[in-house]
Amino acid sequence: MLALLMLFRPAPRRQFVLLDAEQRCLVMRCARQCPAVGNWVEVSEFSLSWLGQPLPREAVLSPVATRRQWSLAS
Repeated sequence: MLALLMLFRPAPRRQFVLLDAEQRCLVMRCARQCPAVGNWVEVSEFSLSWLGQPLPREAVLSPVATRRQWSLAS
């Protein structure tokens, strides 16, 4: 029963940071999936001191493979 309930549980919220062309932090956002538009990267935590500054390399999480989107088009 527990396994069945876990199937319908919402995905956990993750932290994302929007970077500009010079790799400076513009915006921080908590969401269940990465925003589609912009140069968003997933980070392990937020720090307000990052705003307007280059993002520390150790904060960036490596991309994780997501579920494959199935297409019904033939």
